[in-house]
Amino acid sequence: MRIFQAVEVTVEKDEIVWAVVDDRFVLSEECRGYALWLAHSGRAINTQKAYQLRLARFLSWCAERGTPWEGLRFHQLAAYKASLEGLRDKSGDGLSGKTVNAHVTAVMVFLRFAVVHGLATDQLRATVEGRRHAVASLGPEGQWKTAPARLVKAREIKRRPVVLTPSQVGRVLEVVERPRDRLLVLLMLRCGLRAGEVLGLRLEDMHMLPDSGHLGCTIPGPHVHIERRSNPNGAWAKSPYERNVPVPADVCEVHAAYMTQRYASLGGNQPDALFLSMTAKNPAALGYPGLHRMLVTVGKSTGLPVRAHQFRHTAATGWARAKVDPDVIMALLGHRSLASTSIYLHPAQEELRSAIEETLLGKENRP
Repeated sequence: MRIFQAVEVTVEKDEIVWAVVDDRFVLSEECRGYALWLAHSGRAINTQKAYQLRLARFLSWCAERGTPWEGLRFHQLAAYKASLEGLRDKSGDGLSGKTVNAHVTAVMVFLRFAVVHGLATDQLRATVEGRRHAVASLGPEGQWKTAPARLVKAREIKRRPVVLTPSQVGRVLEVVERPRDRLLVLLMLRCGLRAGEVLGLRLEDMHMLPDSGHLGCTIPGPHVHIERRSNPNGAWAKSPYERNVPVPADVCEVHAAYMTQRYASLGGNQPDALFLSMTAKNPAALGYPGLHRMLVTVGKSTGLPVRAHQFRHTAATGWARAKVDPDVIMALLGHRSLASTSIYLHPAQEELRSAIEETLLGKENRP
């Protein structure tokens, strides 16, 4: 039985991408083409890795069952979804509906690629192209469009974002004393930046003065510019649209402390990347693994399961609790639709309780 796995491979012009290989480390032409297409389709490196890991599971399942993926039928795709729903993680829990759907989505992206590029049979083409269409949704340029609905879909339980309480935020900031790490955390916690956006920042993006006219920037006040571009550390801004986010005074202060430390260590030879890994002899841009190690250390020190996106959730939820206009929250987060922002526009538990208790109190006081 052939077992497939996702690994980093070198393809054209010494380009390193995530791809699926078999148990003999053979990279098929279809998997090679798909890896290159995925790498150049505007997806972050972590997304590429996730898609390839899920594709490897699917191809291994097909090999185990003797099912050629090139001629996959609808009932076989449904059987694969059912197999995912039967999996158990280390704690003995099943995969969530959201995780199952993420696996199926990754498989469908590969199958559609195969159909478009003539790598599939007529049967797979009929399976993929026979899908129904979802309701129209607003496109990035303001136009209405239809999107293909999932052929198979697991039930999802919608959960509110997990955020840090004010006391938990205080505990995190108490243990993050190093200027670099503190700036990292504050940009996510105060400004709502994504991990990929923070790690992709360059010195030129940080406009920390009240007036940045000398830099050719007309935006008033301290702010940071977010721009999607290729970075040597693999960092990738999720949104293709540029935006700027104002920064508060405490972020400016920590940025100044960090830059003072950088110039003391490196002098005038400053790399472009804002956040550096200083463990190597030659400082390099801090990557996702370095950020993860830092957050693991913070989690151990505080006893909290700290994640990078949790800081972003905390910032957005704080803005919503402060009654900031949803359009403003959407712009700060870099969302293109209010539907993405709406997950933060829910009442807090204390607000729900207050509404009931105040209503009862009002009834009791009536003559």
